[in-house]
Amino acid sequence: MNIRLADFDDLEKLVLMYGMAAEKLRSEGIYMWDESYPDKTSLGEDIRKEELFVVDDKSAPGGIAAAFVITQDILPEYANGDWKYPDAPYAVLHRLCVNVRCQHKGIGKAVVDYVEARAAADGKSVIKLDAHEKNLPSVNLYLHKNYNVVGEAVWRGEDYFLMEKKL
Repeated sequence: MNIRLADFDDLEKLVLMYGMAAEKLRSEGIYMWDESYPDKTSLGEDIRKEELFVVDDKSAPGGIAAAFVITQDILPEYANGDWKYPDAPYAVLHRLCVNVRCQHKGIGKAVVDYVEARAAADGKSVIKLDAHEKNLPSVNLYLHKNYNVVGEAVWRGEDYFLMEKKL
């Protein structure tokens, strides 16, 4: 699996991939993403900050099997978490999206493994993230990977678990 930083040549394909994922999620009653988020502006900012990564796969539509952000930016709602390691160096996994045509192939798990290994190599000892409470495949992936729920937050009227893992 080839994981690399996204570049602006990927932007249109990423907008399409996240849009297809948003449509699928909405059909399942999960309203975490829509046509206004994540959008071209937010994804472009992630690319500019060199925080957006893609999983290349020639067989995937657009050649991208997944995308995700690794950042240190903490959203204000993360203050709702009862973080067990508040002073530890951390990375935040954000906006993980597996192409709807590439799901159920272990890509999400492989991305989480990559994020953990990269964070550890960068001197981080904790991963923080949020997951929509109704997105059970995502929540179950993180629980299976030994992430702990440390709180809840609300974005755009939707409920999310705040989660962390000590590496």
